[in-house]
Amino acid sequence: MSSEQIPGYDLGEESIPEAPISTDEFDHLKQTVMFTEEDEEYLQMAGDVLDGQTDDILDV
Repeated sequence: MSSEQIPGYDLGEESIPEAPISTDEFDHLKQTVMFTEEDEEYLQMAGDVLDGQTDDILDV
């Protein structure tokens, strides 16, 4: 994963408000839409494949 700073993304910054839903609610939402660990794996793989290509994709 890239250590590049993503503009507008401030993970861990104290000024960012907490999520409007709890972790349990988020887990329930994932179950509702049948989002699985396999989906997470494929999203990670997609991120690895697309790493460094974001600007090119957005320019199209």
